Amino acid sequence: MNIEKSGKLICEERKKLGLTQKELAEIIGVTDKAVSKWENGRGFPDISLLEPLSKALNISVTELIHGEKTENNTLKASDKAIMEVFSQRKLLLNMISIIFTIIGVALLFLPTVLAAADFIGILFILLGSLLIALGISIRSKKFLMCAEKVNLKFLYTPLALFAIISAIVLEAQPDSFLMIFGAPPDSDVEAFYESCSYFDLLPFGYGNWAPLLTALTSCASAILLAGGFILDLLKKTLKKLNRAAFICTCSALFFSVTAIFIFSDQIAASESGIAMLILASAIFQFSAQKA
Repeated sequence: MNIEKSGKLICEERKKLGLTQKELAEIIGVTDKAVSKWENGRGFPDISLLEPLSKALNISVTELIHGEKTENNTLKASDKAIMEVFSQRKLLLNMISIIFTIIGVALLFLPTVLAAADFIGILFILLGSLLIALGISIRSKKFLMCAEKVNLKFLYTPLALFAIISAIVLEAQPDSFLMIFGAPPDSDVEAFYESCSYFDLLPFGYGNWAPLLTALTSCASAILLAGGFILDLLKKTLKKLNRAAFICTCSALFFSVTAIFIFSDQIAASESGIAMLILASAIFQFSAQKA
């Protein structure tokens, strides 16, 4: 889609019909300023306005989007297919927007609920604010316009990489996971907790395999994501690499959730945050694949 060409076509067809910007705006129920923006290439009509605008100008939706008239006899079928693609994309972006906003709000409140350390708390607040801002911006018309102009992989993939690296940083902290050590039933000794890193072998030695596997799959995901992004920059996209990264991220998410709900009687401040960061990375990667 070329917004500038579409704007010129709108202007040309409006003038052929002898309509002013205000008259065209009244026909489709918008302001004349909106029409002016479209014609100057500084905006594009909302999906809901494509059909009314094309009818008002006696052109097809396909011609409106491509910015040029055509003698193609299959325009009606093409219009229907284009409208379906636009509707599906908008629905997908709205769903992603809601998910980002929910995760962002949760990350903002997580440090308070879990009494997280200063470093971890700041990391949660920064990422939470970023996700909320991105969630809100995704629903804007400007983002939808950019989605047509820019390969969104260059937005989503770095965010996915940032999220998974943030998770790895938290996993490497010496107090990122709490390991419980029980006492014999008839003993007066109380059970106690030992703080450890996700990379420590201590939990693994006691049959708690989830933390270490979370760390290893997170690292594998980060490496694969970085490799895939570099290849994208070099115009050598390798889909298998991106899929492998997504599988590793989903595996890391499974192991991190397992560590919380099966092996951990008491949750450390960073355990929930790690799971949410990995979830955010998985969503970013899914969004990149659908972009």
